[in-house]
Amino acid sequence: MGHRTSGARGFVEARFAATGLALPAVQVYGSDVHHAEPAPDCFALAASRLGVPASECLVVEDAPAGIQAAVAAGCVAVGLTTTHPEEALRQARVCVASLADVRSLLTGYGFGGGRS
Repeated sequence: MGHRTSGARGFVEARFAATGLALPAVQVYGSDVHHAEPAPDCFALAASRLGVPASECLVVEDAPAGIQAAVAAGCVAVGLTTTHPEEALRQARVCVASLADVRSLLTGYGFGGGRS
């Protein structure tokens, strides 16, 4: 599992610490790439760091530029309609209303590994 954000490292680390969540093993920040979204650089780098083809990566995104970048990188994109309407995320393979819906979607496809 990886994490991609345009946020600064310190801010992200502080937010994860405040929630008690461990940082993902693979992290990509805006400062790690030369071209920001909608360029595919961030997702291509994340796939590379994960050691898997981009086509095997699922990206959950709430912004049109993020969806565009994920698709351009060759990833499977799921649109999260928390900040933009579904019409704005039309390049996504599917759109969902919440992260709980992402979990249900993955469980429906046989993923989940029993993690809570």
